[in-house]
Amino acid sequence: MNRRGNAPGTLEMLSVLSTMWDGKGMVDEPFKAGPGIYQTYKDALYQLVLTKLSQPIPIGLVDSILRMQGLDGGLHTGYSANSTYAGTGENTETTSIAIIGLSEQLPSHSWLYPSIILFGVLVLLAVLIVRRYRPLSHRLVGT
Repeated sequence: MNRRGNAPGTLEMLSVLSTMWDGKGMVDEPFKAGPGIYQTYKDALYQLVLTKLSQPIPIGLVDSILRMQGLDGGLHTGYSANSTYAGTGENTETTSIAIIGLSEQLPSHSWLYPSIILFGVLVLLAVLIVRRYRPLSHRLVGT
C-alpha cells in the first residue's frame, strides 16, 4: 500500500497490525486457532513495517525478538506467553527476517554512536601526543 502511494490503505493496514500486537506478540487467526504460540518472524515483520513507515516501535517488540536468539545465534521460530521457546527450533528464515528488521531500525539516540567514535579518536590522539612529547629518557629505558 505504501509503495503504491495509497496513504489511507497504508494507515488502515498499520492499524490492523497494531491491534494484533498484544504486548507480547502478534495475535492473528493461526495464533488463536492453534496452540497459542507467538511467531518470531511476525514480530520481526511488524517491527520492519513500523521502522520503514517511521512509526514508533511498541515497548517490548524488539525485546520479544531478541529473547528468541539461541546460544548459536539463530532465532527460535516461536515462543509462548511466558517467553519460553515453546519447544520450537531455530531456522534460517526467522533469523534472516529478524536480522533484516533489526538492521533497519535506527538507534533511538542517533548521536550516541558518532559520539563514541569521536571520543575514541580523541583518546587516541591524546595518547599519541603524550607519547610524542614525552622526554627521551622515558622512552629509552635500559639504554
